[in-house]
Amino acid sequence: MEKKLKLDWADLAVKATVLSACLAILAVSIASPLYLGSKIDSFKSEMYQEMRDFHGRLCTIEERNREK
Repeated sequence: MEKKLKLDWADLAVKATVLSACLAILAVSIASPLYLGSKIDSFKSEMYQEMRDFHGRLCTIEERNREK
């Protein structure tokens, strides 16, 4: 005898909920590192610019002290 596959609305709702939850978790786990990675890159470039500015000011002060 053949078994017929019988799905009712409750089973479909549960499966849809589980699938939605899995997709939401996957989306968050992919999006978070991308967002944080871009934030870290931005912070690194800002810090590098601050270091360059500080180095420039320090060189200017050293030049003034040499002239005295």
